[in-house]
Amino acid sequence: ESTIGIFIREFNVYSQILTLSGAWVHINSRRSIPFSIPGFVNPAMLDDVIPFLPKDETAREFKEQAHITDVSVPREVSAPLVTKLRQVWSESEAIYRANAGALDNAHQVLAHQTDLRFGTLEKIASKLLGPRVELTPPALLAVRRAILRQGLVFGADRRSSRFTRVFLIHPQQTVQSLHDVAGWIRAYQNAEASSASREEPPPKAKDFDYDDRVGVRNIRHFLSRAKYFIQHSRRNRPLSPVGTIGASRIQHPISNESESIRVEPSLPFSQADQEIIRFLFTACLTHMFDKDPRYFALAEHVIRSSGEYEASGELGRSYVYTFLQEIGAILPWENIRLHDEHLLLPNSQRSKPLERLRDSINHDDPTATFPDTMQDLRRDWKNLPVYCIDGPATVNVDDGISVERIPGSQDQYWIHIHVANPTARIDKSSNIARMAAHMTSTLYTPDDHYWLLPQWITQRFASLAPDRPVLTFSCRIDRKGNILQTTIQPGIVRNVTRLTYTGMDTILGTNKSTVPRNVLAVGLDPEIIEQMTKDKVPPNLTPGQREDLGILVHLAKARRDYRRGNGGFNFDFVDTAAVAISKLQKGGKNIAAKIPLLSGKSYRVEGDPGILLLGDEYSGYFKPKQDMPSRDMVTEMMLLAGEIGAQWCSERNIPVIYRGMFASVLRRAGAGVTTDTYWNEVLEPELKANGQVPDHLATMYLNLTGRVGSALVPLRHTGVGLPQYTKVTTPLGRYSDMVAHWQIESAIREEARTGESLKGSKREDYLAFTRSELFPVVPRLRAREQMLNDAKAGSNTFWINQLVYRAFYYKQAELPETFEVVVSSDIGRAPNVVRAIWKHYGIRAHLMLPPEKFVNKSKTEMFARIGDHWEARIKEVHPFYGHIYLEPVRLLHREEHTIDEIFARLGKSA
Repeated sequence: ESTIGIFIREFNVYSQILTLSGAWVHINSRRSIPFSIPGFVNPAMLDDVIPFLPKDETAREFKEQAHITDVSVPREVSAPLVTKLRQVWSESEAIYRANAGALDNAHQVLAHQTDLRFGTLEKIASKLLGPRVELTPPALLAVRRAILRQGLVFGADRRSSRFTRVFLIHPQQTVQSLHDVAGWIRAYQNAEASSASREEPPPKAKDFDYDDRVGVRNIRHFLSRAKYFIQHSRRNRPLSPVGTIGASRIQHPISNESESIRVEPSLPFSQADQEIIRFLFTACLTHMFDKDPRYFALAEHVIRSSGEYEASGELGRSYVYTFLQEIGAILPWENIRLHDEHLLLPNSQRSKPLERLRDSINHDDPTATFPDTMQDLRRDWKNLPVYCIDGPATVNVDDGISVERIPGSQDQYWIHIHVANPTARIDKSSNIARMAAHMTSTLYTPDDHYWLLPQWITQRFASLAPDRPVLTFSCRIDRKGNILQTTIQPGIVRNVTRLTYTGMDTILGTNKSTVPRNVLAVGLDPEIIEQMTKDKVPPNLTPGQREDLGILVHLAKARRDYRRGNGGFNFDFVDTAAVAISKLQKGGKNIAAKIPLLSGKSYRVEGDPGILLLGDEYSGYFKPKQDMPSRDMVTEMMLLAGEIGAQWCSERNIPVIYRGMFASVLRRAGAGVTTDTYWNEVLEPELKANGQVPDHLATMYLNLTGRVGSALVPLRHTGVGLPQYTKVTTPLGRYSDMVAHWQIESAIREEARTGESLKGSKREDYLAFTRSELFPVVPRLRAREQMLNDAKAGSNTFWINQLVYRAFYYKQAELPETFEVVVSSDIGRAPNVVRAIWKHYGIRAHLMLPPEKFVNKSKTEMFARIGDHWEARIKEVHPFYGHIYLEPVRLLHREEHTIDEIFARLGKSA
């Protein structure tokens, strides 16, 4: 059973909870809380309890005394809170008992035979409890407990289930298949145990019941085939020192004509084999078995029974992954980050309705017409230059920028941010829009792309190009960055010029992106690397166009200064990107070679992808920039468009997905410290004295600034220094931007129809989406966006680790014996591990602390601290877990004052 309690407060990354027994516990983060009832108690009820609870720095001492004294809150003090908890628990128990029949059979009631289903907790409760039971918090708690008791048949995303309350309902067929295979493995275990105890040859099939005979035969047959595939695989791919599949001994060159990978089908798997493979696939590439570890133990037993792996103790998920690779069921470099069951990509083979939706829109239909709903209202921008500035590999162009001089004024200009306008042609209820809502945003990984919108639509009428429709976000601005006037209007752009970031910086001499990036590669010849890193030749611009770009850079600097004056900041996050290819080509998949998942065949794979890493020298998170390179200029213009869009919608009370930050007061060393206090007394003096801020101080500022959130009403975004903000500039790659465009288009059409402004209006009848329709969308989009960000970052890390793995163990690239790293976090994978960044490439790694020098993290005399510079060497690379483990050699540099010392000083001055 889950623990229920009352959330008291937060210390840095820890949350303090008062439990049903009156005891307190600390959990690592709010993400660990899967279910909550907002406003359960009046915060004033906590005042009497807090004095008896430990502060962050004394929690460990409290726990150490627990064996000799009661460290719980006195019962007479905690009684009002505990009574409320017990009341909810008792009501929940009563509801459960009254509806036990339906609750205990929830999966049979809710699940489809073959299709994956989803349901919110509220909808599931309505179905199971019926209309007579009110969906009170105790009722929802009872239903949630019933779902958890049924184990792996339901799934919930631990990262977001607290605010989405969405559950996966696995198909009955899938669940039955897993149960069947589990039965086969148990029968095989019993057979092996029986044989071992009698010291005789394995018993024959006739010695068992029919079902057990089938199970034993199926597992034995599968293991026999598996040993054959594994031994054949190891002739080309021997196991690595960490027990993972190795690089191919047979390599093929990459060129414009040939691929580096050869994939050929081998022998087929039987139907029973396929069921067992699906079971193992579930064990290592999903978290479905986390709810019932017994199932994973069965998967582990199959791997151990193959006799091909010598690891002692638990084999773990990585060995199941290696087993599937060696039998040819998945690729030797299968990206595990894309198999998150909650991510549910269209090709994941988990949802037949999703596959049907994908197939309905994936092919160009030349007969389909897409009328432009804004056609009669579009402004023709004629010969006004529009500059689209992107990376060299950009396929879909979302936006372009223009500057327009105002006659008679020397210090005022119109800035126009022209944004692609697919929503004017795509109905919000169409299959195309439904798939976009599911995807939420385009997912870019080093080896593939998963588009928000089908490419045939984007390239036919949406991606920015001459004579394409746009939605233009405009503002009149002075040279100090003050916005004087704003407007939004549909239009058509004619005079479009495309530039790369490097190309623009070369033209204007604005530096940063013209500095060569640090390159590390495996499987690629120098000529191929040069082709992949060579930028496009910038176009010849007229003096007038150069002047336009110079004005835009100046105005972007002014806007940056304006935002800083409002508390905004710019963090120079590590931008290390990997690209994995098997053939030189433009667009499309980076690696065409795939193994169809669960296809019924084993595949033999020769060769490996080429992997290229482009990294920047890491020089700290917080590094205020004096220049304005093109990438930063574009960022400022996109923020400006988001502010214009938010202001325009706010004036009309239009519900869109506003972004902002919820303030945080961080309590540490007894001090309640606000962002303003920390900025004025810590960061600003550092900036004035040294021109930048050390990492350990910048990291703490990130914690203080609060959490980014979203809502249907305007939020102040303190992080970027804007009074209100919404995202509007990526409608080809982000669904929330599409929603904003549909809403804005509705208002523009209504204002044109009536001839009156909607400023101050409370009406919603003209909108594409009402507030009540968007309300449930906000938490779902928030969860999906975070999930996709995790998948993108995780995929990048996965391929970087593949690269370093092949360079370190197979010498496919030269690595230095030792190198400099910067400690980026004191929270690692284990108590003796901290996170670090390989300075030269910006690669994230884990620094392992020597046991003899490791000091408990609650102390200030840590062996390694945030901001430390160390010389280190690679100890181990594990591609499945995505970890590069380093061992320290010597300390190179340490900042003078610790965070706790600084907070103690702030506490005394408060």
